[in-house]
Amino acid sequence: MRQIPTHLKPMPRGHCEYTETSWLNNLLRNSSFTPWMVYLPIVGILLTLSFIKLEFSLPLVVGLFLLGWFTWTITEYILHRFVLHAEPKNPVLRKMLDIAHWQHHRHPKDDQCFEIPVLFSALLALLVFSVFYFLMGPKSIPFYAGFAFGYLFYVMMHWAQHFIAMKQVPDFLKPLWEHHLLHHYKNPDSNFGVTFDFWDRVFGTRETREERK
Repeated sequence: MRQIPTHLKPMPRGHCEYTETSWLNNLLRNSSFTPWMVYLPIVGILLTLSFIKLEFSLPLVVGLFLLGWFTWTITEYILHRFVLHAEPKNPVLRKMLDIAHWQHHRHPKDDQCFEIPVLFSALLALLVFSVFYFLMGPKSIPFYAGFAFGYLFYVMMHWAQHFIAMKQVPDFLKPLWEHHLLHHYKNPDSNFGVTFDFWDRVFGTRETREERK
């Protein structure tokens, strides 16, 4: 098993510095709660449109919402494993990944660089919604509401796993806390799921403390 590479190795002190330009650095840094302020109203608007404008039935909206949430879970795994942990040689791509994720690995207790900066995530969100709408038409509205809420649930769980001690959470959540902390502090090539470990089990990337021993 390889050692944690330098660009992902947790540092004992310091905080995220995306650029040497202070105003741009401040623009890119955002709290873990910023996505909730941005995307929760969007989820509410999409659900309102589903019922009032599109006149979808409750079972249809609930079903599409849950399907969207489920789709987020596999998207979370794929993005985390194959995109955010890619190691391109191109310096521009490496800088983008450094901003999007690597800084978080080096400073896992810095609340200001927990997630992809909202400026980036908003562009990705627009692109993803456009693809869903092209494929699904109006039914993409409640579907994307579930997808976006899945992202918000991920943000909440991710923050909790770093700032709420394992001994303070219920026993049924402790394995998930350990799952993510092993990813950060022992082996970044495993345990890519944050909200669930389901896809790590499916694709064989799940590692436990007992397996390490």
